[in-house]
Amino acid sequence: MNKLNNELKIQKDELRVLYILESILLYNSLYTKLLNQYAKDTTLLLNIITNAHKGHIDPQIIKPSKLLAQLKDIKTNLPSNLNLPIEINAKN
Repeated sequence: MNKLNNELKIQKDELRVLYILESILLYNSLYTKLLNQYAKDTTLLLNIITNAHKGHIDPQIIKPSKLLAQLKDIKTNLPSNLNLPIEINAKN
C-alpha cells in the first residue's frame, strides 16, 4: 500500500511538472507572437517615418487611389480663384 501511495505521489508530481511546462510553453508562444507583432509594427512605423522624411506619403497611411480621389474632390470644391499647387493626375 505504501509503495502504491509513493507511486501515486510520483505520478502527481510528474503531472504537476508537465502542467508547469505546458504553461511555460504557452506563455513563450504568446510572448513570441507579441514580439513578432511588435517587430512588424516597428518596421511599418519606420517605413512611414522614412517616407515622410523623403516627402512621400506612405501607402499605409492612405492608398494612392484614395488620395487622388480626395485631392480631386478638394479641387472641385475650391473657390474658382483658388487652385491646388500641383496638377492632379495619376502620374503624380
